[in-house]
Amino acid sequence: MDITKTYIEMSDHPLIQEQWKPKEGDVYIGKESRFFSIYAGACTDYINSDEVWLPRQEDIQLKLVKKYDHPSTMIMYFSLFVNNKEMFEGLYGDSRFTLSLASQEQLWLAFYMHEKHNLKWEDGKWQ
Repeated sequence: MDITKTYIEMSDHPLIQEQWKPKEGDVYIGKESRFFSIYAGACTDYINSDEVWLPRQEDIQLKLVKKYDHPSTMIMYFSLFVNNKEMFEGLYGDSRFTLSLASQEQLWLAFYMHEKHNLKWEDGKWQ
């Protein structure tokens, strides 16, 4: 699970956070406290607007798979996304964010934001 500053910043966007329906095992972090929690289920009363949900790779994939006719098609497009140097650099825009440094969560989240919302991660924000 990616808990880096970059992934927290990437995840802290309304298009991602508004989709969160807390379920057991979800990881979230306080924006100010930087205290990580794992949702144990049952009660959401203690989750507030100061917390950022960090979607797992499978959470992102489940949101994408509906777009494609089959999971293998999604994997094929993901592979094209990360293996096409011009496309990858163009979609990210930020030369500091390279394939060799990105986690799977970062790559899948970037792919999701591109496919669903036509956004790329650039200069520390979605554009």
